[in-house]
Formats: sequence, structure tokens, C-alpha cells
Amino acid sequence: MIVHNGATVSFLQPYASLRAANVTSTREPIRVATPRRIPFHYVSTAGVAELTNLSSLREKSVAEHIPPTGASGYTTSKWASEVVLENASASYKIPVTVHRPSTVVEAAGKPDDVLPHDALGTLLRFSREVRAVPLPKKWTGCFDIVPVDQVAQHIVEEALLPSTGGIRYKHIAGSKKVSAQDLNKFVATQIQDPVEVMPMEDWIDRAKAHGLREDLSGWFLAVASKPRFLPSILMGSDL
Repeated sequence: MIVHNGATVSFLQPYASLRAANVTSTREPIRVATPRRIPFHYVSTAGVAELTNLSSLREKSVAEHIPPTGASGYTTSKWASEVVLENASASYKIPVTVHRPSTVVEAAGKPDDVLPHDALGTLLRFSREVRAVPLPKKWTGCFDIVPVDQVAQHIVEEALLPSTGGIRYKHIAGSKKVSAQDLNKFVATQIQDPVEVMPMEDWIDRAKAHGLREDLSGWFLAVASKPRFLPSILMGSDL
């Protein structure tokens, strides 16, 4: 089998910068899989749900929902790879499973194990440090939190199942859903201490004093000023 993540994880870079690492890299293992129809497991993101304008996303294709101008480069690259794999599965009869993890956070016991370009992980890390969270007033819906070790376990379990042929979609969502307006409560449970809520600008000033990078500061300001709806991610058991 082939298990392919194929991703530079960055919410800061545009699609053009991510295309080679995140999309072209998906085409290469397809060539390996095609002659013997090797089962192909691709790790995408449940973030593609935000491209649909739906209140919830079932385990299905989102190929018809073309990313608009200005969409996240990372999410767009995952959408593009899904489409590449859908076409490959249809044309070459490769069995494909697309895994869509929701909001991935660090494993239990490793609260500071955050990648440099992981936006939410960085936000949570600095929120723990400064004991405050920003309030993105234009965000609605919920973050569906799932630890990275649970994501890995799910993918391994699915990969070991007998192949059924065709293409299927598997969502990996956690049991913890956190409202975009209630991040303070989530962080408070992590640090077992009260957490302030403040405007994004004030939070950034405080986080910068603890080492928040300038590029992430600008990104947080930009995304907080735009409306954002976080759809519900439905798993097979929810249907």
C-alpha cells in the first residue's frame, strides 16, 4: 500500500508556492500505484469543507466546489490532490482512500510540540503562555479537535482493512468540539487556570512579547478580520 501525506503544512503560503510539494508530489506515487493497482491512502484535510458553503460535510467528493480566489493555499492544494486522485482512481482503477483529519492538535502530554507554520497550534500555544485568547468576532461554527496520535491510529487501522476498490472518503474528527467563540474555555481546561478574552490586536502584542513571529502576527490579523464559518465534519457513524 501507499500512504501519502505529501504536504508542506503552511497556512501562510499561497497555492503557487505549495503546488509542487503538495500536488505534484501526489502525482508521482500514482505512477507507482497504477500498474499493480496498489491501494493508495491520502491524508487530506477536513478544511476542504470550508470551500463548500455547506453547514456540514459528509464523507464525499468536494471536486465540484472549486476554491475561490483568496482561499487558503494549503486547503486549495489538498483539494487539488483529492481531485487528482479521484481522476486517477476512475481512470486506472486504483483503490483510493482520502482521509480528512479535522483540527489536529498535539498529542496528550506534548502541549508545546507545535510545527512552526501550524496556525491553530501556534495560537493555542501562545494563548497558554499569555493566558489569554483572541476573539475573532467574525468567526462562527466549531473547531473539531482531534489529537495527532488519534489521527495516526485511524489511518493505520483503515490502511490495514481489505481494499474495497474505487474511492472512499474517511473523516477523522474528535469528540471535542470547541466553538470559535469559546477558545478561552478550551485553553483554560488545558492550563487549569482562568484565561482572558481580548481583541486580536491586543493578543498579538502580548504574544509578540513571548516570541510570536511577525509573519504569523500579520496572518492572524488578516484572517480575524474576515468572516469565517467552520462547518461540522460528519463521520460515517454520524450519518
